[in-house]
Amino acid sequence: MKNRLWLFTGMIALCLSALIVLAFQIHKMNQNRMILEEGLSRLEEKSSHLSGGDSYLRNEVRNTILKRRKEIKDCYEAYLASKPKIETGDLKVDWKIDKQGNVIQPEEVMSTFFSEDFSRCVTDRISEWNFPPPITEKYVFHTFSFKKR
Repeated sequence: MKNRLWLFTGMIALCLSALIVLAFQIHKMNQNRMILEEGLSRLEEKSSHLSGGDSYLRNEVRNTILKRRKEIKDCYEAYLASKPKIETGDLKVDWKIDKQGNVIQPEEVMSTFFSEDFSRCVTDRISEWNFPPPITEKYVFHTFSFKKR
């Protein structure tokens, strides 16, 4: 009987230790997320400041994204079909547009969806897009926002 009591006490101590470690890991993840979000918001501020006067980004890029938004919506609908826990959020993607209007290396910058398949679908679609040729290469940073209807 005494051995069972020690075993039970040991199991409780082990469980409490595991919970403490888990709580610490969650705390560290939240701290890292806040640091990343802060850095990202500073990057967005710089990006919007640099592109504020760029009519190419404001017009041609925006219009192309609007024209091709159904492709991105198709990715979102495929994502929803997988019955995810997170159905609303943002996906931030950046890419370059070369002098011929081709997309170079679209990449996820940040996503609230935590789905590699969804991000890959969106970046694959963007990589197929062609934009009106700019005078010089352009850097694009765009946030796609999604909400289930």
